[in-house]
Amino acid sequence: MGAGSVQQAAMEHRDMKQHLQRLDEVLPRYQRLASQLYERLRVVALDDVLPALDAALAAAAH
Repeated sequence: MGAGSVQQAAMEHRDMKQHLQRLDEVLPRYQRLASQLYERLRVVALDDVLPALDAALAAAAH
């Protein structure tokens, strides 16, 4: 392993760490939103969200 590859690995590590830190900042907001959406739509799986949302919107339109 040459100096260039060690330096490149260190840079990639730094970039990955920064990316994970940004995710740590953003993901809690999405988790709260998803939890509220699941609760209001009374679903337990992601695949059930769109059908439940479609049904709720259709019911509201009538």
